[in-house]
Amino acid sequence: MLKKDGRYHFMWSSGSWMNGTYRVLYAVSDSVYGSFGGPRCILESDMTLANGPGHHGYAKAPDSDTYHIFYHRRILGDEKPGHRFLCKDIMEFDEEGYIKPLKMT
Repeated sequence: MLKKDGRYHFMWSSGSWMNGTYRVLYAVSDSVYGSFGGPRCILESDMTLANGPGHHGYAKAPDSDTYHIFYHRRILGDEKPGHRFLCKDIMEFDEEGYIKPLKMT
């Protein structure tokens, strides 16, 4: 769970890496105890690049307001369970404080 500007962003991986539905979702609340509105999608498969983004974490850069998301993704057509790549992207927030959807790198 990420706390930013007094709001709690609860994130999780959803779906199955075996059929392209694996993705990263989140819900937002003003309280750590809920209730959470959502879900909203941060990352999802891009069938021109890769599929199965998920199994993620995040980190805030120590001297800035920059948040990084780390996640696994798969090469299109590779169905071997252990064949995943670690990726890192910057999470950005819109003017209402929601995490903007990301395009995988």
